[in-house]
Amino acid sequence: MSTPGSNAEWETLISKVAETLENTRLEQRTSVTSNLNRTIDHTQLALAATEEQIDELCAQALKYQFVTVCVRLKHVKQAAERLREAPDVGVACVVGFHEGMYETLEKEQEARAAVELGATELDMVLKYPLLKNRQYTDIYEDVIGVRNAAPAPVLLKVILETSQLSREEIIAGSVISCLAGADYIKTSTGFQGGGATVENVALMSQIAGLLGKGCKVKASGGIRSAADCVKMLQAGADRIGASSGVKIIQEVNGEEQSEPGVASGAY
Repeated sequence: MSTPGSNAEWETLISKVAETLENTRLEQRTSVTSNLNRTIDHTQLALAATEEQIDELCAQALKYQFVTVCVRLKHVKQAAERLREAPDVGVACVVGFHEGMYETLEKEQEARAAVELGATELDMVLKYPLLKNRQYTDIYEDVIGVRNAAPAPVLLKVILETSQLSREEIIAGSVISCLAGADYIKTSTGFQGGGATVENVALMSQIAGLLGKGCKVKASGGIRSAADCVKMLQAGADRIGASSGVKIIQEVNGEEQSEPGVASGAY
């Protein structure tokens, strides 16, 4: 599938994808509770997060073997140092968070800095307000700018902020992100209205499968229980963003739930 070169070409492609979706049936997954911990990005994005809270976040990730910890740029170095001897637990850093409307150059600089400090994954916020004006080329250039600034093996997740978008806009954002080289399309920052919904995760999964670019889906925002987690995975998510990872896994394992010790922000 060739990449459109103008807004008009993007509109044509997005319309074709939307039409195809109407005739495509999505099968719900089953048996998703095994290795649930290995789907979770254990998240701490509070602006006021302390070094002690980041240490606790990393300790919890090591104990429960979450796939990553997800933090802001200022905490990447600390997290990478704490997890240096744990190759199975990565460090994800948010980029352009949470508004998304930073200049692309700023996002590229933030992405490079995060990788230099030890980030193995990036969660960037799409310029989602531009979707409402169908400025598709500008959105594509923003995503591919960050992709080029932090090429593979760094994983790139693109946050659409689905609570602020219509179905058509979610389709457009998903198509553009996948074609710009995103490894994951992600629902939400958790800082703008509602978070992930089963319907939006299923839609995004359907689009990613249709495009055939190997892009996956991350569900985030408001996922606070094992039941929430399972619903999102059954709908098509491959990764979960949550500040309640410990509670979720304790629930699954039938453990006594500990008192929350990490101030998580809105995630």
